Amino acid sequence: MKTPQGLTNEISLKNNIMTKTSNKYVDYFLNRKAEASLYEQLKSKKNLDFILHPIKWGFNPDKTFYSEWIYYSNAYTFVDKPAMLQDDEVLKKVITTIEKYHEIEVDMPMFQPHDYLEKFRSKIKNPLIDLSSYESKLNEVISRFFDGDFKIVLSHNDMVPGNFLFVDNELKFIDFEYSLKNIYLFDFGGFITETLPVNKFNDFMNLLNLNQKEKDKLSQLVFYQYILWINWSTYMYETSNKDVYRQLAYLMKEKLDNFNNLTF
Repeated sequence: MKTPQGLTNEISLKNNIMTKTSNKYVDYFLNRKAEASLYEQLKSKKNLDFILHPIKWGFNPDKTFYSEWIYYSNAYTFVDKPAMLQDDEVLKKVITTIEKYHEIEVDMPMFQPHDYLEKFRSKIKNPLIDLSSYESKLNEVISRFFDGDFKIVLSHNDMVPGNFLFVDNELKFIDFEYSLKNIYLFDFGGFITETLPVNKFNDFMNLLNLNQKEKDKLSQLVFYQYILWINWSTYMYETSNKDVYRQLAYLMKEKLDNFNNLTF
């Protein structure tokens, strides 16, 4: 496994301990007190071998947040081995692990779809992409976000390829800084939005085995997350001037343009 390079934290490695340190631009939109509370609550939980828990965490004197993790040099993620995503057995393992995470009972704040999106939109000075044509649908999705009596669970909320870590070929979740209570379908939508190859969409949907009501909600959540990630990427590009964020914004726009070709 290569030394990870985080998009939202400064990462250092010493004596097989990886330290993640935040910055003010990221702390603006992440609830670090909730993150610290989650780690504290997870300490007393059993049968959590499917996640990697930090060994230490807290706030620095400058109020940035840090967490320390054991570094596994032989581990790998979907970033290192993207071809694994073509394997239905791997996709089944992803689904099972997401479901296990959702079973963890902890006290965490609720995800707020409007307020969270506005954190980025209110700070963007020069939008990279015109999303005005999606505004009406976006408002409808947000206004009905929690309609339908869908189960609320502990949601990871960050299903990027690098957060699926394989240690001794066993899948483990890492990086819980976005975790909040949310609809159980949100993580499946995140996996579709951020990680799943488009050619595996139908296979993944078949493996999920959802009813039509769930499929309709999942479609809305995928749409919302495309919009969210475009705004997140634009905000990060403006605050860091790193081209990787600009590229990510356009990648998400490309996926958004292809959204109507997906059959939920």
